[in-house]
Amino acid sequence: MTTKYQAAGTESNSALVKDASASSHPKRERAAVGAYHRVELVLAGATPAEIYQLVQALASRGVKAGLVTTLSDAKTNTRHAAIQGGAASVLTLESHQYTLYNASPLEKHDAMRVLQQCDLVLIAGGGSDETPKVLFDPNDELQSAIATVGKIHRTNVPNFDSRDAAGLASFVHKWAEKQMTSMPLYGLVLAGGKSVRMQQDKGSMDYHGETQREHVAKLLAPYCEKVFVSCRTEQAAIIEPGLVPLFDTFLDLGPAGGMLTALRAFPNAAWLVAACDLPYLTNASIEHLIARRNPLKVATAFHNPASGLPEPLLAIWESKSVHRIFDLLAEGYDCPRKVLINSDCEILAAPFLAALANINTPAEAIAARKALSVKPSVKEV
Repeated sequence: MTTKYQAAGTESNSALVKDASASSHPKRERAAVGAYHRVELVLAGATPAEIYQLVQALASRGVKAGLVTTLSDAKTNTRHAAIQGGAASVLTLESHQYTLYNASPLEKHDAMRVLQQCDLVLIAGGGSDETPKVLFDPNDELQSAIATVGKIHRTNVPNFDSRDAAGLASFVHKWAEKQMTSMPLYGLVLAGGKSVRMQQDKGSMDYHGETQREHVAKLLAPYCEKVFVSCRTEQAAIIEPGLVPLFDTFLDLGPAGGMLTALRAFPNAAWLVAACDLPYLTNASIEHLIARRNPLKVATAFHNPASGLPEPLLAIWESKSVHRIFDLLAEGYDCPRKVLINSDCEILAAPFLAALANINTPAEAIAARKALSVKPSVKEV
């Protein structure tokens, strides 16, 4: 299900921050991004007509493809064919000068920022030797081919008829999804809030015979390679043994600060995020979310009927979501829900509405315990 939400600030006009690699800050793991995008594929020897057919077929599957081509290639109508086929973005380049459609020249980082909004990027010619390729030209002897088109045959590589754009698009779509799901899925329990309305730490609340930090971490564990508890440094003393704290490095930003901390610390992972104040959360809702994950989007989340808006604190945030969070933050929006509203996300109908109910006050906590028929068995902080 795709739900459109209307909100201010749908696009970012923020300037990019210059590379700070020369600063005194310690080196951090860098995102494993290709020349332009995490998912990029060279169309080696493809004609404008073949590019048009593939882009159009991908668009019919709901996949937004960007295209990168040289200006010389654009003169052969490659750019126009891609646009007519429904490409989300076409980037032309020559002598390190980038132009998007007929816009003024762009800096490379600005151009890449635009391309991050695409589900994948197709490169008309060029690319490094390691970049995966679809071969259209029988004279090409390029390595790293994942498929061929027409009268080209490679051992252990599928071949598609030049008229079978739909079949090729299906293959490329599945290949792109596999590229994204091959990266690890980590879990993040958001437990760094100050719990002002609850008047005590919500992560220390007990609805299931253990603290909510422990309970939610255990729920996420079967589906994630690692699970972290997002928290403030002053909470270190109350984090239970066995839990792995991830202390906020982006301060005073609420949940967005914890998410940015995680995305920066592990840029090559997707994140299954869950707030600690969801006592009705069960494995069923988590499994429903994972089974319907769209790894090519910014995030996969549930629509919350109570608010009429997407729910950001029980969602899968893909690695590229960091760009959108920073973009909206630069515009003054530090609410993750704003990111979902203003980004291309997969929004699902919630199978169990109670799972989205967060508990914020003592009265709500009493009602939740009554509904769950439990009494606290751990000391709450």
